[in-house]
Amino acid sequence: MENGNEKRIVRVGSRTSTLAVTQTNMIIDLLREKNNDVEFKLVIMDTIGDTILNMNLYKIGNSSLFTKELELALLADEVDFVVHSLKDVPTSISNEFIIGSVSMRETCDDAVVFKINSEYKSLSSLPNGSIVGTSSVRRTAQLKKKFPQLEFVSIRGNLNTRLLKLDDPEKAFKMRKGDNQKYDAIILAKAGLERLNWAYRISETLSYDDTLYAVGQGALACECRYNDIETRKLLATINDEYSILTCIVERTFLHKLDGGCSTPIGVRTYLKENQLIFQGCLMSLDGSNTITNKIEIELPNTTKSSSEAPKNGHKSNQKMNGVSHLNFTGIDIYGIDSQTKIKIETCAILGVNLANSILFQGGDKILNEIKLKQSNSANTNV
Repeated sequence: MENGNEKRIVRVGSRTSTLAVTQTNMIIDLLREKNNDVEFKLVIMDTIGDTILNMNLYKIGNSSLFTKELELALLADEVDFVVHSLKDVPTSISNEFIIGSVSMRETCDDAVVFKINSEYKSLSSLPNGSIVGTSSVRRTAQLKKKFPQLEFVSIRGNLNTRLLKLDDPEKAFKMRKGDNQKYDAIILAKAGLERLNWAYRISETLSYDDTLYAVGQGALACECRYNDIETRKLLATINDEYSILTCIVERTFLHKLDGGCSTPIGVRTYLKENQLIFQGCLMSLDGSNTITNKIEIELPNTTKSSSEAPKNGHKSNQKMNGVSHLNFTGIDIYGIDSQTKIKIETCAILGVNLANSILFQGGDKILNEIKLKQSNSANTNV
């Protein structure tokens, strides 16, 4: 807080899309409720993932497609923190940064949206050869296996652009936002549609057990400079324990598999009281080869402090419970009580263990095949 009655001004970075700005304002509202002595200023900017729309995500060859420019703004001290959809944040981030908060997670599932006035209400009702748009290799791999009669093709752009491509591809083409590709349906994250008050467009929710969602989907994360303790304290006021625990188990799973947006990896996490059920899968690009495992554990309910808990809340290279080089994938545990820290450690170990079991069952071969295919595809398109 400044001298006198002046409020501290905190600059908040956001991508330019309607959804990104809406989500950033949601975070600002949460912070205002708990910090009435702070004034927030919105700063918007494009990322490389927002500007390159004519190729699949994995062909761009950058794991920070939707975060790099925001992090550069942090480094330049143009903003104090930035807001991300956590699913866009790599599981390895620079030591200069920290994910200062993960707020209340909303619905994690994917949703099916059909053209306005479409007679179809589910993927299973679509005729053979119908075209379904998605930007996700995970969705494509899962749904190809479940609905082999449908054709899944890439669709890029923000939420508004994708809906325009679905409803009026000719208009999207004239506005240079599409290639005139026609779609019968598209798959989107349900949380994004709900945040923009477009839930009425949802015809089907893909919530069945064999359709897993993206790591961190439905969660919003705030990233700040690691050495900015004041901002870390501010962001910690909106941390949500449920969201942190479920996202850490998912992100350590993804980190161990060395996966990103170019690898078909899905998860489904349930946490009720201290009972955690975590399901994860790794798929080949066409979905023909899938390895799925599930672990169910009771999280420790104790206030006993762990002697091997990370002291700085950032990373630990110690050996904890047999797992070496464990980290919390950049998520801050600043100010979190000792009981929750023990739960976090347990979740992190659980994610690593499930990933190891998948690698042991042949997951390493699937990963190598994916890297080879995508490398060949990228070279072909040079």
